[in-house]
Amino acid sequence: MQARDGQDAGQQGHAGGEGDQGLEIHGGVLPVLSVLLFWLSWLFCLFWLSWLFRLFWLSWLFRLF
Repeated sequence: MQARDGQDAGQQGHAGGEGDQGLEIHGGVLPVLSVLLFWLSWLFCLFWLSWLFRLFWLSWLFRLF
């Protein structure tokens, strides 16, 4: 019984090691994806702000004339 428990623990440890490798792979990908999403969201916000600024500027210019 004790030997069997030791084998089970060894298998669990091996499976845990494989899980850690998977986490390392995902750990390398997730920061890249988060940075890409961060910059894409900033570019999207800047794009819309630039359009709003253009519309505001054009409407203000048309009010002058």
